[in-house]
Amino acid sequence: MAAMARCRICKAEFALARLLDDWSCCCPSCATPLAQDGPVRARILRKAAAVDRLEVQLVDTLSEIVASESNLELSIGPIVARILRDIDWQRQLEHDLSFAQRQVDQIRDALREWTKRLDTRADNLAAEQEGALPEEMHELAHRLRKVGDSLDRTPYSQTPRRESGVVRAAARSLDQAAGNLAAGRGRQSELVAALDAAADAIIAMNSRDGDVAL
Repeated sequence: MAAMARCRICKAEFALARLLDDWSCCCPSCATPLAQDGPVRARILRKAAAVDRLEVQLVDTLSEIVASESNLELSIGPIVARILRDIDWQRQLEHDLSFAQRQVDQIRDALREWTKRLDTRADNLAAEQEGALPEEMHELAHRLRKVGDSLDRTPYSQTPRRESGVVRAAARSLDQAAGNLAAGRGRQSELVAALDAAADAIIAMNSRDGDVAL
């Protein structure tokens, strides 16, 4: 990123920091003085130097905050909004609407690239979560089978065998749905049915014997 400027005489665009090459405050392309008044030229050069320094400092500082291991989420939207709102761009851009349009295009391109990165990150996160789901379902099925084993060891007079069968059937449904999901053949209806069956089995056990330790 670099603050850019343009000469109104020759229409050449250049990085604002190029004015610091010779401190003459002349256009790097046509050598025309960018201001006639000496104090104005001096002020432009001082501010150009400040912008060059502060721009690097701002980007580096924000990057370090974002990269830090913390629970802080940094919002840069208000900074961009303030730059667009509080600086008198209209006075600078009223001489050439095409120049103003290019500024809008640059902002739009940056926003498009940023949105694309967000979409890619969201897709990657969704893929990661989808990949982890079958493992979680297999783990839940394993725990349900452990409950079924425990029920099988309970005397028949205390726990009917059919309740063990319900739990094991729920575990099988989970395993099958997880396998299909991992293989790319998963159907939402199958997944919902398997999870509902597991929930029903857990509720049934809780209603009889208190909380079931899965």
